[in-house]
Amino acid sequence: MHRLKSLALVPLLLAIAAVLVGRSFAEQLQLRPGDVITLTVTTVAGAFNASPLEIAGIYRFTSSQVEGQQIYLPLQFGQRLLNTDGVGRLVVMLDDLDATQPARARIQAGLDVTTSGLEVKTWDELSPFYEQLTGFFNALFGVVTLAVSVLVFFIILQVLTMSFLERTREVGTIRALGTKRGEVFRLFFAESIWLALLGSGTGVAFGLVLGLAFNAVGIEWQPPGTVEPVVLGIRLTVQTAWLPFVVSVFATLLSAVFPSIQSARLRVVDALRVA
Repeated sequence: MHRLKSLALVPLLLAIAAVLVGRSFAEQLQLRPGDVITLTVTTVAGAFNASPLEIAGIYRFTSSQVEGQQIYLPLQFGQRLLNTDGVGRLVVMLDDLDATQPARARIQAGLDVTTSGLEVKTWDELSPFYEQLTGFFNALFGVVTLAVSVLVFFIILQVLTMSFLERTREVGTIRALGTKRGEVFRLFFAESIWLALLGSGTGVAFGLVLGLAFNAVGIEWQPPGTVEPVVLGIRLTVQTAWLPFVVSVFATLLSAVFPSIQSARLRVVDALRVA
């Protein structure tokens, strides 16, 4: 492509198409609305074709690669330029990312009734890099979750063990009054259940407050290949809260089993001797 002066092509303006070019492309060639460029393409049959295009506007996108490679022009003009009456792809824009799968199901159900043979592909299916990046981060966060779970388990195990050992004389006293070992175990384990629920709930609530504060700050980050920075944010939903809650409860209850059994198996005489 090369830039042409619009004044030199005044007689052709009625026959050319008005197009939209990306901001990066316009800045690279110093284009403004009203300028004319010549587009050279390869037709479906393999021949070369060219046409002047008038810049009707400049669009903005988050990716500099898209801004530098995509030009929006009328459909009929593009078909005539490529010497074809077909359409290679139809793009459906959605306002909500979570509506991708429901919209795909509705569109595919409508296409199945016809004999067009068209197939619906979502944006993530058309991006192998996104799938690879998602798999990498899922594995990374899985390892982090496992490491945090093990760390929480040993910390809670140490805390509960020290807490139960401090009440050794109390265990000896209630055992001397006729309390059975199973009842002692149930008492300590029931206490651990309440600690797990209250501690996990408090942790989730505190994390919610921190997440709201982080989103309110509005920290910006510019990903590689993008033109403008994006605002980092944490999605505060039930799906992001239940996993930490379940992990904390499970780690607390699992770490409470050993000290509860150890406290229940204490001999009455040995427990009463502890100073």
